[in-house]
Amino acid sequence: MKLPVFASLKGLTLALTLVSSFAITFHSLPSIAALELRDLSQEDFDKVIREVSANTSLHSVTAPSSLGSIFGFELGVVGGLTRTPEIDALAKEASSSAELKNLPHAALIGAVTVPGGITAEVMFLPKISAQGLDYQQYAAAVKWTLTDHVIPLPVNIAARGFMAKSEFSFKQVMNDPVLGTPVDTLITSDNTVMGAQLLVSPKLIPIIEPYIGVGYVSAKGKMNVSGNARLFDFTNNQSAESQPTSSQLLVGADIRLLLIGIGAEYTRAFGTDSVTAKFSLKF
Repeated sequence: MKLPVFASLKGLTLALTLVSSFAITFHSLPSIAALELRDLSQEDFDKVIREVSANTSLHSVTAPSSLGSIFGFELGVVGGLTRTPEIDALAKEASSSAELKNLPHAALIGAVTVPGGITAEVMFLPKISAQGLDYQQYAAAVKWTLTDHVIPLPVNIAARGFMAKSEFSFKQVMNDPVLGTPVDTLITSDNTVMGAQLLVSPKLIPIIEPYIGVGYVSAKGKMNVSGNARLFDFTNNQSAESQPTSSQLLVGADIRLLLIGIGAEYTRAFGTDSVTAKFSLKF
């Protein structure tokens, strides 16, 4: 009995890695790599960091209930898009034909529930490269379903804390302000988001678990440019940092069909919207 299960898990892991990498690589990475950033004002830089932070934030599509009354496990993949109207506007300023209306996010996800209603989640997308751009992201979360043992109610109530991080870098030709000649530069971005959430769902509906959540998120985004090129017009430094905060709204549904889990989630944070889907095995 164990051998088919482990064989299926091995095949699923390989498939999910390929699906995640394919979705990220071929949807938006070429567009990001073609994006021209230069002479960013403080306001524009803050807008970029807010939208990148919304995309970096935890998108695990996880309902408030635990994976099992004692133990439970989940292995799957998540993928989705975050609307980026401000980044798209900056892209069009550089080139009328440029377009970057969305940023993608995808990751492998693993979760385990232990006694006490505690569920740990880990999400990871290994570094992938396309069109001169490198991208990776990962996240970790701990969820406590209070209604499993502490507060017996006809609803599931869970509190969750998380940390998420994304990193990307791409090459761009920019003018050297001293020599006045074009030079190859490397732009890097490092974004970290931390947050706390409260999730609620009904216990009375079999198979499907709709849920809603609210939260508070805090981000720190840093962008750096190599060489003497000028990326910002509000500082002479080669790097800048922004630390936005935001409330958060989550609405989703989790469907469980025997060992198969399917979910979808809408998130609103940092002034923009994200949608994410999940496919997983639960046992």
